[in-house]
Amino acid sequence: MRSLFRLVWSMAMSCMLTSNVYGQSDLTLYHFSAIGQSNEINPAEFPRQKVFISLPVLNIHTLFMHNGFTWRDLHSVRNGSAYWDFDQVVGGIRKNQLLSFDHRLDWLRFGFRVNKNFFSASVSEVIHADFAYPREFVNLLYYGNAAYIGETVSLKKMGLQASHYREYALGYSREITDRWNAGIRLKYLYGMENIRTEPADLSIYTDATDYSLVLNTDYVVNTSLLANDDPGYDRFDTTGSERRRLLRDYFWRQQNHGFGFNAGVQFRMDDQWRFNLSVVDIGFITWSSNVRNYKATRGTYSFSGIDLDRFINDSDATFQEVLDSLGQSFEPVESRNAYTSPLAGRVMLSAVYQLNPGTQFSALVQGRRLYHRTLPSATLGIQRQMTRNLWLTGTYSMHNNRFDNIGAGIAVNGGAFQFYALCDNLIGTIDPLGHHFTQLQAGFNLIWGRPGKDKDTDRDGIADKADRCPELAGLRAFSGCPDQDLDSVPDIDDRCPTLAGSARLKGCPDSDHDGIVDVDDACPEAYGLYRLKGCPDSDNDGIRDQDDTCPDLAGVAFYKGCPDTDGDSIPDPDDRCPKIPGPLANRGCPVEEAPPKPKSPVKVTLAKEEQEILNTVFSNLEFETGKAVIRVSSFRALDELVELLRKRPNYKLTIDGHTDATGPVALNDKLSKDRAESVKQYLTVKGIDPLRITATGYGSRKPIASNKTVEGRQQNRRVEFTVFE
Repeated sequence: MRSLFRLVWSMAMSCMLTSNVYGQSDLTLYHFSAIGQSNEINPAEFPRQKVFISLPVLNIHTLFMHNGFTWRDLHSVRNGSAYWDFDQVVGGIRKNQLLSFDHRLDWLRFGFRVNKNFFSASVSEVIHADFAYPREFVNLLYYGNAAYIGETVSLKKMGLQASHYREYALGYSREITDRWNAGIRLKYLYGMENIRTEPADLSIYTDATDYSLVLNTDYVVNTSLLANDDPGYDRFDTTGSERRRLLRDYFWRQQNHGFGFNAGVQFRMDDQWRFNLSVVDIGFITWSSNVRNYKATRGTYSFSGIDLDRFINDSDATFQEVLDSLGQSFEPVESRNAYTSPLAGRVMLSAVYQLNPGTQFSALVQGRRLYHRTLPSATLGIQRQMTRNLWLTGTYSMHNNRFDNIGAGIAVNGGAFQFYALCDNLIGTIDPLGHHFTQLQAGFNLIWGRPGKDKDTDRDGIADKADRCPELAGLRAFSGCPDQDLDSVPDIDDRCPTLAGSARLKGCPDSDHDGIVDVDDACPEAYGLYRLKGCPDSDNDGIRDQDDTCPDLAGVAFYKGCPDTDGDSIPDPDDRCPKIPGPLANRGCPVEEAPPKPKSPVKVTLAKEEQEILNTVFSNLEFETGKAVIRVSSFRALDELVELLRKRPNYKLTIDGHTDATGPVALNDKLSKDRAESVKQYLTVKGIDPLRITATGYGSRKPIASNKTVEGRQQNRRVEFTVFE
């Protein structure tokens, strides 16, 4: 039996190692924007050219990947003789193996840029397969079951997925803002052939007593193959119109349809750093043509050996009996139902540091989910523009649990032609028989609109026609303008280019956070009010604290913000008796000696000129609306009254304030009194003894006209003057 297993093992290994096997990678391509193909797996990254056209059939992508062993591990030479070294291979094999291939051929691919938009389209032929198998599968093939006496060997992690389909794709990318790009590729998938297994419960048990085998299995195999229906692959051997019809049905008329997409976003943090996130090959194909599905419900088969006497006499009958027994135990149920298979999707996340306009460093991580396993990879790279027509890239990757992947790439432009070649493992591409991973992508493009032609006066890497500040070196994030104060507001839009501020305030600082920028703030270090140009008013009297002699006490502007509590025309800070009225001569305190008995006042008959002065004061005296503040326009007439009182020191003056009947009585009484006092205060400040002046407020109690009309109310709002001796 050991010899039989060795024979099966040799055949299986030969098939694995002589097949043209390839797998997904694209690690070096992801950041190589010198060629348009990079936009497929990194949709948010714009290629360097404005227009590119991939030459049909001359652009291919192919890759080999097997993490188990290499051809050279299996095929050894000793003393000039070649031999198969199975023991070395089996002894060094890993727990879980993955054999993958992926081959892509472009029939058509092009892309072009219009302002901040990039459009692309492609038609590609794709062949992709994955075969996962555990170490126990190889050991059983080579050693047999001797190593597993009394044990159950599980093969449930073994599976196969293989597809051949055509991909029609349309892509759109856009520069949304100065910091954000986004892109998507929508794909219609036309399936041609597929084979797929679903995770199965497959195990083998070897009895420790009689070494009999017990097999348990529960599997599903979905297939969509030409071999499933007549004439199968013989259609390629027909001739004439029948051959054309059969080939047309195969390449164009099968009912295997699917959809998928690639999508990505890019964020530019500043002129040096940008970050990319992409999802690739997210989608499915529903297979309806040439379908055959095989499903075996859970079955068990026990093999205890064969009768040697019977085997010697009739070996054919003995083998047939074993085969019939196996068939009865695991007879599959066949169906023609359509089924769906997913694409081999990936997620890719990267960071890029732009050292200068021609050099960048990159880091990329990729994750792929397959058979309940996550397959990660990580790549470090550098991309360099050597000249206007030559681009180079180099990468180092950890991929498929291997750490010896050194990749390289080149793009050479010659006029409108571009040749490119990339690989994720340079040594493996040169020596594929000695490495686990070999990949190559190469082709020719037609290109137009290469960078480097545009003038860049300030040498900041941004062409003058796209540079808002072509004479000043600046940042790409600000369309070529500088930002001296590093506040993310370009100097061209910054009112305060040398002081860091916020975009809301056009780049100016607001040190006291009062919403008024420092350059417009009369008090930039103190929180203040807009109506006072950013200065505070602690007592809310309308006078800035810096101009207010009494910043904590509400006052009037006439006394520089200080109050006059007792109304004696002396501000409280200068009044020794701020709550008791007193003359200025006694510093605001009342005179303690008994005042002389006042004489009964006698109304004076004024001369004509004197009466005209009083009439002028009466006619021109005006106050701020609703207030006791005398308007400046009334000062001249009052000054004439002052001169009259100075010339006539024996004259005494009564000032009577009146209002109309509008509003509350208490308010009218107060307003009339305050206005009379304001006139008295004005005359006193001008040097007239306050004892010569009497101020009284009557409110609306002494109207001289009807309060029902506008004219009457206007006449009632008045201040009357009477002169006595």
